[in-house]
This record gives sequence, structure tokens and C-alpha cells, in this order.
Amino acid sequence: MSEPIRKTYEEQLKTLDEMFVKLGRASAEAFSQAIAAVENNDSQLAKTVIENDRTINTMEVDIETYAVRLISLQQPIGVDLRKIVSILKSSSDLERIADHAVSIAKSVRREDELNLKPLANGLTAMSGQAHSMVIDAIDAFVTNDTDKAQTIAERDEEVDHAFKTLLNDLVAEMEKNQALSQVGTSYVSTLSNIERIGDYATNICERILYIDKAELFELNK
Repeated sequence: MSEPIRKTYEEQLKTLDEMFVKLGRASAEAFSQAIAAVENNDSQLAKTVIENDRTINTMEVDIETYAVRLISLQQPIGVDLRKIVSILKSSSDLERIADHAVSIAKSVRREDELNLKPLANGLTAMSGQAHSMVIDAIDAFVTNDTDKAQTIAERDEEVDHAFKTLLNDLVAEMEKNQALSQVGTSYVSTLSNIERIGDYATNICERILYIDKAELFELNK
């Protein structure tokens, strides 16, 4: 590969990285906004999350188009090929994170959550753990930090533990007060969506190891 062609190729790889980071930040922001909408019963913010999902979907499609074109024109091999393929797959995970954010946003209702208010702190903590996993996974992906990737994936256990604890607390509250059934079901859905977001962050971490070691690893399974 000649020097000018190599330089163009490296610029294209950098562009793809930048597109990936942009998508990641947009998805993480959608998640953060969705949680804020739930916590504050903010239907307008929830609407924003839902409306912005179309933009995030377009960003994923743009990455796929750019990556496929890059593979076709440059025919990368080895670590470069693994990186591009991993961006394709991880972009799909990021888009799904945004989909879960939309599901969370759709649960917003203008109603008093009664006895479920004491669970709000737990929800905030759990969502914060999952959100930080997403942000850190994106950073680790771009910097090819395999050690950080493994550490991030281990944090998914904290999200899973929080999910089980909050779910048990929620069921206990619903058993004491049947009037909480509807809003309680909404909370269950929200908790489940947050737990899945942690799983998607773990998937991204697994692909960081794949890029480096050319092997598929299952982290925190």
C-alpha cells in the first residue's frame, strides 16, 4: 500500500472511530435522559428521547454503510478487519441501548408513584452503574484497552445484583398494596431494560478482546 493510500486509509479508520463514538454518546445520552424522565415524570423529556431515536437509527445505518464501503475498497486484513467488523456489531449494540432507552421513556406516566418512591434511589444507582459501563466501554473500545474492558464487564455483576434486589423489593411492595400493580409493572419493565443495557455494554467489551486477541470471549456470563 503506497504512502498516500495508506494515509487515506488511516483517515477513513479514524472517521469510522469518530462515527462510532458519536453514536455511543448519543445512545448513552438517550439512556440518561430516559431515566431522568422516569424519575421526574417528565413526559416532554420522554418525548424527546423517543423522537431522537430516529436520528440514532440513522447513525447506525451510516456506520454500516461506511464500514462496508471501507471493507470493499481497502480489503483490510488482521486487526484492522476485526476492528471494522467489531464496530459494525458494537454499533448494533449501541442502537439497541437506545431502543431500551425509548422503552424506558415510554413508561413515563403522570401519576403519583405512591409507595414506590423509596425505590427511586435504588433505580438511580442501578441506572448510574449501567450508564457508566456504556461510557467506559466506548472509551475502552476506541483506545483498545483490553484490561479496562475486562474490568468494565465485571461491573455488570453489580447491575445484575441491583436488578435482583430491586425486583424483590418491588414485588414485596406490590404484594402489600395491590393498587401498585400497574405502576409496579412499569417499574419492572424499566429495571429489565436497564439490566439489558448492562449486558450490551459487556458485549462491546468482549469485542475489544476479540480485536486484540482474535478470539471470542464471554465475559461475566
